[in-house]
Amino acid sequence: MVKHGVVRLVDVAEQAGVTVSTASRALSRPEMVRPETRERVEAAARALGYVPNLAARSLITGRSGVVSVIIPDLSNEYYASIAQAAQVTAREHGYEVFIADSGFDPDRESALVDVASRGADGVIVCTAQRRHTVARDGVPLVYVNKMVRGHHAVVVDPHSVLEAQVDHLLALGHERILIATGPEIFWVSEVRSLHAARLAKRLPSITIDEYRGPSYGGGRRLVDHLDPSVTAVAALNDRQAIGILQRAAEVGIRIPDDLSVVGCDDLSTAAFVSPALTTVRVPTEALGRAAVSLLIDHVTDGGPVIAEQMVGELVVRDSTAPPRTAA
Repeated sequence: MVKHGVVRLVDVAEQAGVTVSTASRALSRPEMVRPETRERVEAAARALGYVPNLAARSLITGRSGVVSVIIPDLSNEYYASIAQAAQVTAREHGYEVFIADSGFDPDRESALVDVASRGADGVIVCTAQRRHTVARDGVPLVYVNKMVRGHHAVVVDPHSVLEAQVDHLLALGHERILIATGPEIFWVSEVRSLHAARLAKRLPSITIDEYRGPSYGGGRRLVDHLDPSVTAVAALNDRQAIGILQRAAEVGIRIPDDLSVVGCDDLSTAAFVSPALTTVRVPTEALGRAAVSLLIDHVTDGGPVIAEQMVGELVVRDSTAPPRTAA
């Protein structure tokens, strides 16, 4: 019976018809009990509205039951989607989640990882910076968006993104293609720039834009410095691509008649700008889920370091078309 409105573990055990120790294992170490028992305990916990006492569980298991997720910008839909998926997945496994915003500051990121390492079972760092951050006392750490030797990582392969963009534009008949790259401090930008250089060496009609900024403003600046011979742009991301679309409209460059533009990420706004943006869809939710799965597997079983690479999916909309000379 629930007393004083406070649901205790003993109440869950009584409702499920199991011992308190069995109920505890079913909620904190579900792999240690039979599936039918776990389901019965979980159903009782949901019915009673049971909230586990993380401090008490920590004393029993030696774990906090907390995962920390550090991202560079909560207002950015790309990072927010990863963080939300990580939070949902962690809670499905019985973990609570703390999310912190580093503001793209590598020093603040390092400080947040240090603080998070003191009270979390593991840390997920969704970072754009090339600089590496190490957790204290052997606390497991999973990187999202960059590969780091000796650490778990989940990334979308930058080669596959760039190839999807360029292959699409080449298939449409474009020969003068500009590839936008990003700041050198970003791991993804470094990999993209190296691959762009290889493509430009093989296909001399491809040029690489000097860095204008991975943002809406960066896209606008790119248009202001655009060579008139360029008929297509492979943008670094959707925000930059949307900046290109809107600045092009202001200066009389018609999209896609005069210039085709393909972005990356497939933000929610990509389908609603005019013209609708062709882009490479990045599986942000899958990134968040995979990061949590790697972290929990490490916390539970240890095992080898895993670096998981995903690929994007080209979504063709209205911002790309054959160049007028190939029409």
